[in-house]
Amino acid sequence: MTATASIDCSIVIPAWRAAGFIATAVHSALAQDGVSLEVIVVDDASPDTTAEVDEAIGDPRVRLLRRERNGGAAAARNVGFAEARGRWIAVLDADDALLPGRLSRLITEGDQQHADLVADNLWCDDGSARTLHIAETLDGASERISLAELYRAAVMYAGGREYGYLKPLFRRAFLQTHGLGYDTDLAIGEDFQLVAECLVRGAAYLRIRSAGYVYTRRAGSLSHRLSPGQLEAISTADGDFLGRFADRLSPAEAAAVTARRRSVDTAAAFNRIVHALKTRDLGAAVVEALRHPASLGLFRMPIQAQIERLTRRRN
Repeated sequence: MTATASIDCSIVIPAWRAAGFIATAVHSALAQDGVSLEVIVVDDASPDTTAEVDEAIGDPRVRLLRRERNGGAAAARNVGFAEARGRWIAVLDADDALLPGRLSRLITEGDQQHADLVADNLWCDDGSARTLHIAETLDGASERISLAELYRAAVMYAGGREYGYLKPLFRRAFLQTHGLGYDTDLAIGEDFQLVAECLVRGAAYLRIRSAGYVYTRRAGSLSHRLSPGQLEAISTADGDFLGRFADRLSPAEAAAVTARRRSVDTAAAFNRIVHALKTRDLGAAVVEALRHPASLGLFRMPIQAQIERLTRRRN
């Protein structure tokens, strides 16, 4: 595996305080059959024994890169992407896993259909059960995802398919040609942003109706705890995207980006109202509600959740 051309896929795993579970992720990557691969673990200055656990695996296909200072998942992934030698790059979080045959299936489809990104559905594992992120029949059929569809599906609380949570494989040559990487200013939503940057530059995004990625829901997971600061960062990223690519976006694409950004701003206002109510600052809550009246509609969510809990108890 010394020649770059012989590596089908580089699997990049950013890791921080992952000593207790990263071995499962690495072994699931090494178990992929039908492809030549390398696993690049980027230890983001972990204070625990994450690096030692990776070194103990002892497989020559595993490369460990150590960062001297913690920079976050996006920065760690960028380090791994820069070192990748495979034709395709896959991202795997340290607490997640790949199911057998995933990479072979996606790479085959991506090559045959001339895609620059290729993804599947994913399983969400909460420790007691696995459910599909996108409710669908896993029939192996494929679909193309456009930039407008990506943003329309990401409008918050609209019940869309949320393609931004998927874990696509990237054709390395496309990323290199356009100089693309993760936005290190985003602590959440960086996957979505990179996919959008690819699509606006003409990438072909293929999604297969199969599911080979297992996403683990852990207590404190960032992707399920959107703080006002994180929401504001996402809104800023959307606004920056609109500004930078105004001359490239079709009216439908611009409308989709604007709608997603508006939904993020509404969610941020809702969070601020809830905080004001919890701190008994009624004046601030009223001011925020007047500025963002659409945010009041989001109060139906906790009410609906409470009704569902009560219904389950009665049944």
